[in-house]
Amino acid sequence: CMIVKDEEETLGRCLDGMKDLVDEIILVDTGSSDRTREIGAEYTDKIYEYSWQEDFSAARNFSFEKGSSDFLMWLDADDVITAKSAERFLELKEHLNGETDVVMMPYVTGFDENGKPAFLYYRERLVKNNGRFHFRGRVHEAIPVYGRILHADIPIEHRKEGPYDSRRNLRIYEAMENAGEMFDSRALYYYGRELMFHENYEKGIDVLEKFLECPDGWVENKIDGARQLAVCYYRVQDEEKALRTLFRTLEYDVPRGETCCDLGRHFQERGRYEQA
Repeated sequence: CMIVKDEEETLGRCLDGMKDLVDEIILVDTGSSDRTREIGAEYTDKIYEYSWQEDFSAARNFSFEKGSSDFLMWLDADDVITAKSAERFLELKEHLNGETDVVMMPYVTGFDENGKPAFLYYRERLVKNNGRFHFRGRVHEAIPVYGRILHADIPIEHRKEGPYDSRRNLRIYEAMENAGEMFDSRALYYYGRELMFHENYEKGIDVLEKFLECPDGWVENKIDGARQLAVCYYRVQDEEKALRTLFRTLEYDVPRGETCCDLGRHFQERGRYEQA
């Protein structure tokens, strides 16, 4: 199940790798003006139009509603499955049964200078088609998982091609705020990151501080959120708060390499080489 818009550069590449692995392909077009629908029609006749509502979860849930198989799988048009992963996927299908509710798979989103995978994390990739699994969040949408969860070593690679609207996510979050919508911890984390990336540091500090005060939240997001908050403090010339914020990451879990590098850089740039 895919939501697509102006994906003529990557859609064929994605579906070439998946067409012999899945039993049906659902494409939900949210307003393409290129050859996306024409290319998609070469692989499936299940193509639906959907009026974009600045809400990724709403669009993805619509695509799930159209799926008729026992399990539903989501993909982006710039996702790629390698030949090795394809073999493992077919093996998974042979052994998958009604006892499994969710299949988690590695999502490779970072690559080194040679194009080899350098960063990955597990995402919910297949869910049982029982009407109980839904995406949440207008941006950086995710499915809350429950039940019997299977972790399968079948990486999906996210290989982005071409330019993209870098301010899209920020616009959605700002619209949510203007409309008075409630932000859960996950939304606060990603909103704060967007503000930092777009150099709105004062606002970023406010949002990220609120996120870190939330009692819930994934520990990795807490650690990264504190690191992004430190960047904001550095940019507004508050070095003391920046340093305290970096040390704050140690409250959440064992030291991460990235945090150690941040702390080392702090002392190095101030000539305190022994501590660095």
